[in-house]
Amino acid sequence: SVDAAAAAVQVAQASLSETVLVAPVSGTVTVQSANPGETVSPGVPLVSMVADGKYQATAQVSETDVAKLKVGDVVEATVSAYPGVTFPAKVTTVSPSATDVDGTSGYGVTVTFDTQDPRLSEGLSANLRIITATKEDVLQIPSSAVITNGVATFVYVKSAKGPVKTPVETGIKGASGFTEITSGLSAGEAVF
Repeated sequence: SVDAAAAAVQVAQASLSETVLVAPVSGTVTVQSANPGETVSPGVPLVSMVADGKYQATAQVSETDVAKLKVGDVVEATVSAYPGVTFPAKVTTVSPSATDVDGTSGYGVTVTFDTQDPRLSEGLSANLRIITATKEDVLQIPSSAVITNGVATFVYVKSAKGPVKTPVETGIKGASGFTEITSGLSAGEAVF
């Protein structure tokens, strides 16, 4: 009779465990749309929650830019709700395959914010500046001064006799509108 009672306890515990909803992660419930005793349908969300972990943002990146990205790249995120504030983040995933969003093909990228800043909340839209490469102490000129004609890249350098077409080699092109010059110019030369 002891074994039968132990088996009955196990059956009761198994039944009880099926009456409790347990979240896969810790967090805060934001929406609870069902009440005890109600009949629910499969596939209909009953509870929504925000995980306690760091916030993430997702973006679509074009096929021309996805090759430059890698997990761990530094991200400078800005949020419309807090103008002038930059939130540091890092690229945590880059989708291996393209998806179609609103008729445009792109690759999904997820970035995770470095800190749990209390100003961040679910649903805010963010602008993400993903930094794929950095260099210091380089010669740079405005990108508008760099001319590419087929395979030749050149600039026009100011001289006493007028503009001189000068071939150059370029490096990183920055989002700020400047391009690195690796050879062909010297510091102090003026370009058109």
